[in-house]
Amino acid sequence: MENTIIEKEFNKISKSLSKMTSLVITNIDEAIQALRDYDRNLAEKVIDNDEQVNAMEVKIEKDCVIFIATNQPVASDLRIIQSIYKISTDIERIGDQAKDISKLILEINDNIFDSIHKKVILMANEVKLMVSDAIRSFINRDIKLAYDVVKRDLKIDDYYRELKENIFEKVLNDDKINKRDFMNFLFIVKYLEKMGDHAENIANWIIYNVVGDFVKRGV
Repeated sequence: MENTIIEKEFNKISKSLSKMTSLVITNIDEAIQALRDYDRNLAEKVIDNDEQVNAMEVKIEKDCVIFIATNQPVASDLRIIQSIYKISTDIERIGDQAKDISKLILEINDNIFDSIHKKVILMANEVKLMVSDAIRSFINRDIKLAYDVVKRDLKIDDYYRELKENIFEKVLNDDKINKRDFMNFLFIVKYLEKMGDHAENIANWIIYNVVGDFVKRGV
């Protein structure tokens, strides 16, 4: 980017993306903490913060469209702006899923401190790290880290399958539990799995930027 005006506008959009990302990572952290401690106030805070995330995504997408329309960027610059546009969408959806998890926390009546609860927290922390590393790979143009993030989505899928089986087994065989609470856990696990998919998408965008193509899942 040799044009100073283009570089200035690009940096402004990049800063907006970084700000949006920081808020979403905070929301993920607080959603995990709310799930770990069954903290209803913290869950409600995550839900309230999501409106700000949505507004940030709208602004970034608008700025990307204006950038393309007014600067006639070369192919390499266009790929970066396209990636930012797509990444902002993935980040917004990750934010939505943190909000959805928080809504489910509010519906859980019993504080379930058992092996399933512990495993869900482990999965959630893995997902948070995956999202953080996906963003870091894009900011630093770290293709090695991006490939690693893509591979790690397979581990998140394994968590999902294992926890789904554990929850179904508990619901079907244990008459003493609140089955609705455990079904809410199933939805929480599904949202975490979706977060991993979005993190994989983000990592694939930096790979696209560097090599001009996407990788197959888990490669």
